[in-house]
Amino acid sequence: MMLLKTNLFITHYSTYDEADKQKLLLPYKKQKGQVGLNNKHFISDKKREGPLHYNELMVRLKGEWLDPKDPNFPSLTEPRSADDLERSAQELYDQKFKGLIDIESANPALQSKKAQDSDKAYQKLFTLLNNQLVEWHTKHSIDFLSAAESKEGVEGRFYSRNQRMTEIGKRVVKLRIADGQDYLVRMMSGDKKGELGLSEKVKTDSGEEKWQSTVRTVDAKTDVPGVPGYKSVDFVATYNDPKNNAKLKDKFPTVEDFSNWV
Repeated sequence: MMLLKTNLFITHYSTYDEADKQKLLLPYKKQKGQVGLNNKHFISDKKREGPLHYNELMVRLKGEWLDPKDPNFPSLTEPRSADDLERSAQELYDQKFKGLIDIESANPALQSKKAQDSDKAYQKLFTLLNNQLVEWHTKHSIDFLSAAESKEGVEGRFYSRNQRMTEIGKRVVKLRIADGQDYLVRMMSGDKKGELGLSEKVKTDSGEEKWQSTVRTVDAKTDVPGVPGYKSVDFVATYNDPKNNAKLKDKFPTVEDFSNWV
């Protein structure tokens, strides 16, 4: 889910930010033409100015542009606190914000010339976002949190925002671990170039044959509310499984070599 796994990480790009802060995602100062206009907040048909509001941001990250006057334009409310994340995630899910971020729409500088480089662009985007998060924590925590004991006014807003971003960061780490494990299972099971081909043909109850992964996994939990569990690769069991060992041993003489490669 795009919004559950990624966009919750970037809700600090919100209505509160100054215009010059919207430069990592959906930049518009250096983006010319209609795309640059679409990356600005809609005020009227003839006026677009300043950073996108939350619902506009989410629509644009899907790679779409809808006129805010359109009856289909989503009504979304950004999470206001760490306790509000489940409501926000459910709202996004209910309004069909799923899938991956459109990288090229998020930041033209991350465009890939080759289709096989798209995963690298995705990783680069997350690295840049993580750097932004660290910078925000470093810059604002020292300035505002020490004065936020009353949790009121401007100081309180930054305190609440820091708590929200801390919780979002923790969840994103957990969800990316789950994503990484899902990717490993697919990569180890597939038979394309660079994949390991750990799969076998099996017969279904109807007598048809299909390919089934022989990667050994264990059930794991994300510990993120509303997100189901995932399959975590058991490297030792996968390596030692007779169905896989012959395929793996030539490339990886030991299970340690196999684990290190992964």
